Amino acid sequence: MDSADKMILCECGDMVMVFNLLS
Repeated sequence: MDSADKMILCECGDMVMVFNLLS
């Protein structure tokens, strides 16, 4: 895995976490 892919996964994970908190 490239570091860029990991960064994208982290960003997606953060968005999912925020989405779960808001819902």
